[in-house]
Amino acid sequence: MNKQSRGFTIIELSLAMTMLSILLFILILAGMQIIAVYNKGVTLKRVNQSGETIGAELQASLRRAQPGSISIRKNTLGTNEFITGICTGKTSYVWNVYEIGNTSTNITTASGKAIYFAKVSGSSAGNVCAGGAIPDGAGEFKELLGDELVVRQPTSVEFNNETGAGSLVHSLISVTFTLSNLENTSLTDESGRLGCKGGKEGEFCALNTFTITAYAKGVSG
Repeated sequence: MNKQSRGFTIIELSLAMTMLSILLFILILAGMQIIAVYNKGVTLKRVNQSGETIGAELQASLRRAQPGSISIRKNTLGTNEFITGICTGKTSYVWNVYEIGNTSTNITTASGKAIYFAKVSGSSAGNVCAGGAIPDGAGEFKELLGDELVVRQPTSVEFNNETGAGSLVHSLISVTFTLSNLENTSLTDESGRLGCKGGKEGEFCALNTFTITAYAKGVSG
């Protein structure tokens, strides 16, 4: 006597497909979370490495500067004035400040090249803080900030002059600058001061403020 083989019912198949769909959905969500955490870590690493590199470059240049030779550059964005450069004599540094919405102080080189955080050397370097044209020829211009990173607020330069025997001996200079990725929705207020938003909108956002301090003694090292 032959026995009929019993197959799966429609209800059983539906339940199996539902369970499989839920499992796949959970796996996809977990994968997306892992990718988001990884990308956030990579972005933060880029910001920190760039800040440390620029900080070391600035600190070395300030140490070599002659006492009293350091000046700053300022530019206006809207109704606000921002520090956008520091000059140490033979070397100058100039940057654009970006606000929320990625409007910037719109500084370019003499040939129209965009600037993020650049080093200017050569005979024209001293004119940068006086508002002069920024040269971008070979050996004169070097962009220090790339990888879609920008300068945000707060950015400042502070001087603490010391005197001896009636004359300036050296200056203690502190430079503060803030770097972030170029992300329109990554900052929490209109001035761009606070930090990155949480949740989905800020998952790839990274922002960090760096401060370097150095004595201008006119010596190498």
